[in-house]
Amino acid sequence: MIKKILIASAIFISASSLYYFSINKDIEISSKKKPKVFLVGKYTKEFAENFDYDKFVRELKASQRASAKNSQVSFIQNVKELGPFNMGGRTRALMFDITNPLRILAGGASGGLWESLDRGKTWNPINDLESNLGVTFISQSRINPDIIYYSTGEPEGNSGSIFGEGVFKSVDGGKTFTHLKDSKKGEVDLRIWRVVASRVNEQEVYIATKGKGLFRSTDGGEIFEQVFDAQEVTDIEVFDDGKIIIGVSGVGLYVSQSGDLGSFTKITKGLPTAPLKRIEIAYCDSFPEHVYAQFMETNNTLKGIYYSSDGGENWSDIPFPNGINYELGYYAFVLEVHPLEPTWIYSGSVNLGYTQNQGGRWKPGGNNASDFHVIGFPSDIATYDSMFVGNDGGVFEYSEEPRFFKSSNKGYRVSQFYALDYFPTGEKIFGGTQDQGSVTGNSDSTNFTFLHPYSDGGYTAINPNNTSIAYISDIYGAISKTNNANDESPIFIPATSGMDIDNEGAWFTNPLEMNRDDPSQMYTVTYDRVYRTKNADGDVSSPPVWSAITNDLKGSITHGPKVIGIGPGSNPTIYIGGPKKFFMRIDNAATATPGSEMDLRPRVINSLSESYFSCLTVNPNDESQVFLALSDYSLNVAPRVFRINKANTSSPSFQSIVGDLDENLPVNWIVVSAQDSRYLVIGTDFGLYASSNGGKNWHFVDDMPTVPIHQIRLRQSDQKLFIATHGRGVWTADLNVLVSSIADNSEMFNFDIYPNPTTNKLIIKNSSDLNLRKAEIFDVSGVKVFNNEFSEELDVKNLKNGTYILKISNDKNEFSVKKFVKTD
Repeated sequence: MIKKILIASAIFISASSLYYFSINKDIEISSKKKPKVFLVGKYTKEFAENFDYDKFVRELKASQRASAKNSQVSFIQNVKELGPFNMGGRTRALMFDITNPLRILAGGASGGLWESLDRGKTWNPINDLESNLGVTFISQSRINPDIIYYSTGEPEGNSGSIFGEGVFKSVDGGKTFTHLKDSKKGEVDLRIWRVVASRVNEQEVYIATKGKGLFRSTDGGEIFEQVFDAQEVTDIEVFDDGKIIIGVSGVGLYVSQSGDLGSFTKITKGLPTAPLKRIEIAYCDSFPEHVYAQFMETNNTLKGIYYSSDGGENWSDIPFPNGINYELGYYAFVLEVHPLEPTWIYSGSVNLGYTQNQGGRWKPGGNNASDFHVIGFPSDIATYDSMFVGNDGGVFEYSEEPRFFKSSNKGYRVSQFYALDYFPTGEKIFGGTQDQGSVTGNSDSTNFTFLHPYSDGGYTAINPNNTSIAYISDIYGAISKTNNANDESPIFIPATSGMDIDNEGAWFTNPLEMNRDDPSQMYTVTYDRVYRTKNADGDVSSPPVWSAITNDLKGSITHGPKVIGIGPGSNPTIYIGGPKKFFMRIDNAATATPGSEMDLRPRVINSLSESYFSCLTVNPNDESQVFLALSDYSLNVAPRVFRINKANTSSPSFQSIVGDLDENLPVNWIVVSAQDSRYLVIGTDFGLYASSNGGKNWHFVDDMPTVPIHQIRLRQSDQKLFIATHGRGVWTADLNVLVSSIADNSEMFNFDIYPNPTTNKLIIKNSSDLNLRKAEIFDVSGVKVFNNEFSEELDVKNLKNGTYILKISNDKNEFSVKKFVKTD
């Protein structure tokens, strides 16, 4: 039997930069056009019923440590965090230290746990190399403040595509954390809404889960037992007298005076009845008898907010909030009460609103970002009259009177990138992010700027021959073009003419690939077809016109083409992949017409029949060879990374290059070096890996966080890697193929050079019987300084003094390298 876990590769949320207040006259409405909020279904990550996820993660962590420790040659060099340093990202968890009002802990949805010691002015990560960075809630014990818990595993909207690992605990005030192993046993769901410490027993803690109900530990987290059997408990509130109230999805509120199994009774007096969905509960810390509950209906509308003045026994509804958009309530849904004022209520979903008189008048709560998940109050709220919110834009400080709403994201580096592209020199990128649109940044500044700050950004493409021309994309195939990409504020215009997106549909983050050998060509897809434009390099007055180059490929399946791999040349072979082993090829793609596509699905091996093709990368040195990444868990214990040989024939063959990787490790992207096809880099759900021997062995790059990596781009000219993480922003690194090749001569042919050191020329003695055809010279940083046809005598007098690497290639695209020194 197959157990399907809906994860956010599962539900990608378009969380709008929509701040939707329409009724209250005090609401400020932005003059900028706001996009429609979308809900979208997507594919699921699945694994077999007997798959031991806990064992998988344990073994993965052990192998990562061993790989990093035992690596003899580190060919991934100069790993650097590019940014953004001024933008946050989806934040589901906030905690103010009750012993220090300046200290905040925040949890990125896939960016880990962070600490601020100056009330949100600056931040530092706590757990970058923990195997799970998907923080969903943080709770501090009121009895012993040194005890802090955080939970993992987003229940909804998990675009990071990672499962949770239960709960982590600190006993030193949050300096270090250990994993509570029993919080991730088979009975406990891998998606957790809340972890909440008891207020009467420092050894007692509760877990509210997405699919397995409520669990409790009475021994500090050593053992967890189910105390309420339900499919989903979305919220839990604990009281000073030991009472707890929980919100049960689809049912309503339950109360227990002890939290013991069998002690829960349903609360019915004055509360709404089904159909109900998510429920949020909150009470006033200073007056705990004042309790509120917010109910969402199954059709993603607000049922209402209800109030109890007797601790949760009797209820009545308060005036319905106006001006708040609850359309994403299943995903973003927050309710809080001011700790000192029982009539001050804060409610939100896509946007935020508040009332100071229990609903008599609702007011807007600011519009700097969207999709609100959590609200926190500092312990000195009596004198520091501000609260903090966590939303899809990060952490923000907010005050009602005087009203202000300002970013607290400096150094809070948890932005979630889907994709990016690079400029031909330097480290400037355009990238698409979750809920912060398309952005740009470079190494000249730690601050990124918005290109198109609405909704979710996707794939981007930059013309390598004319950097004024660039493309960004929005959700569902919406492509835009600029003719002034080098300006501080580029202007974009729509660029989808000729595509039938309305009828055919498109993916949430839809692929967009430019042919770097001929930037006039760009390729994209709908659910049904592959599209091409041949005037992508025109100016804005001539936007690209798209035409279908395939027939309807979807047929009877739910979704068709999703990923594109472009081969070398101006009339390339391209490969198309997607879910359920979707695999096709288009020869001579620059001139192809519908019907010329070749269906390769019958050639896909059976063990990949349920797999999701997440990336196809054509070997730049051999268009018949394609590298395949698979981003789901294997249902049949099949590898997640392959080399496809003879891909340009009718009989492609699949060869596993999983090597010493765990076969169940989801791989999202793969790149291959044009300098040496044995050098591969992959982005996984658990960080970055690289191989120097074609996938026989893989090196875990521990210079980066263990974060989901959704895309990698390799600039072949200087072997610069650009890494789009989904939770820790953009990183760069250098793939230093030549330097590391010197330490691996097992597959090289022989040649000799003299004199060495040399002043003005190198003499090459060919001791092999191979035909040598090219000579290249690189400095030790990997920059190419000489490129010519092979000659037995090379003129190097114009090189600066220093150490260099000579690379000689033969007519079989094999090469060997030698190090030499240039002197005066």
